[in-house]
Amino acid sequence: MVSVSNRPVVKRGGITFIIQSPVASTADLERISVAFIDHFAAAWPETSEEDFTRQKAGLLSRLRQSPKNLNEQSQRYWGDLTDNHLTFDSRSKIATQVESISKAEMGIFLSTLKNKLRDSRLLIFSPGKFEQIPTVGKVLASPTAAF
Repeated sequence: MVSVSNRPVVKRGGITFIIQSPVASTADLERISVAFIDHFAAAWPETSEEDFTRQKAGLLSRLRQSPKNLNEQSQRYWGDLTDNHLTFDSRSKIATQVESISKAEMGIFLSTLKNKLRDSRLLIFSPGKFEQIPTVGKVLASPTAAF
């Protein structure tokens, strides 16, 4: 996996997986990604409360981190402005929500994510040199057909 990030679009939450490989087809990468999430969600109940607390503390630290430079600060302002969040405190509000989430609630989220990854996703890919492409899902006639 090259990158995973949150990607809200028009105030709808989303998770972006950016994956590339010089040796695996798009279909293989899709299958492996779904298997990874399935495995992660299945293993979640075995995660200790201490590990969950550590993971949560790491995320809270990142959310509360001061901007490193003016560019980073302006990106935060533009993000809030784009979302019409005119109090410019979205990171603080997200941190408050993260503080209150329980391990059980995170398990429910992972289960929901697993289902949405199978049933409600937008897959954009370039097959590169491979002929094998994903066969599950609906092919869109245009980029705007998903919205």
